[in-house]
Amino acid sequence: MNEKVLERPSKSVMETNLSTTYYLSFSDIPHAKAVSTILGAKEWYLKHRREVGKATIPFMEARYKAIDALIKKTGITQVIEFAAGRSVRGINNPQWNFIHSDYDSHALREMKRAVHRMGMKNTNLHFIQFDVITRRGMNKVMRSLNNAKVAVIHSGLTTYYPHATKEKIAHTVQFLLKKYGGVYITPDIPTLEYDKKLLQITPDHDQREKTRSTFIGRDLKSFKFKTYKEIHTFYSSLGFKIVRYKIGDLVSTISSIKRLYKNSAEGKKIEDIVKNREIWLMTVP
Repeated sequence: MNEKVLERPSKSVMETNLSTTYYLSFSDIPHAKAVSTILGAKEWYLKHRREVGKATIPFMEARYKAIDALIKKTGITQVIEFAAGRSVRGINNPQWNFIHSDYDSHALREMKRAVHRMGMKNTNLHFIQFDVITRRGMNKVMRSLNNAKVAVIHSGLTTYYPHATKEKIAHTVQFLLKKYGGVYITPDIPTLEYDKKLLQITPDHDQREKTRSTFIGRDLKSFKFKTYKEIHTFYSSLGFKIVRYKIGDLVSTISSIKRLYKNSAEGKKIEDIVKNREIWLMTVP
């Protein structure tokens, strides 16, 4: 597929965050269940997917919690989330100046509706349409930022793009960090190395990935790095200083495992794999 075509977030790619919204409803993350219900995420998911990728759900919960933990570890109180979709992070952290950005204007309208339905008022929460690849909407983002350090975050974004587009997203991050200072936090570092470990527990993982790629219209496997070392080389060559964490260093409880896995031994294996997955904190000189 043409690189320029891949840079355009298709409807099917943008809709995947409804799946994430449904997945997070299995967790103990505040307001995740309420937002999922208001937006009809479960109904959408069952209509389009017809099955639940159980092993994915604990990771979705853990990466959300790990990002929050790392932001709080830095002490930074200004956050911009790329491709935020229907994320509840801005709702759950009213102490932050939070930029909830997304290319998808429909997702932004839905989140505004959810906030209204829940009767919440947060003057530090800004919903902004922003294209992280072309930077369309950057002026609106900057008008909502204070003159303070910023934590730039995303979860799931770069998995939909080839490496050349990942580089453009990285340059957008660098633009913000060089202007405001701060950190770049992401768990978006899936590798073929990790997939091999997951296959030992969930033998149908490859088939699920193929089904998901067909639904989205993108060969997601081809966008992955082979190893963590390869990803490290990619980001360090772009000028990032990298600190690597294991999700288990930051997250102790993954509540969805208890809800989904009656077999405690199987659940423990999933928990170990998820907690050994990495999340990175990056900075620029």
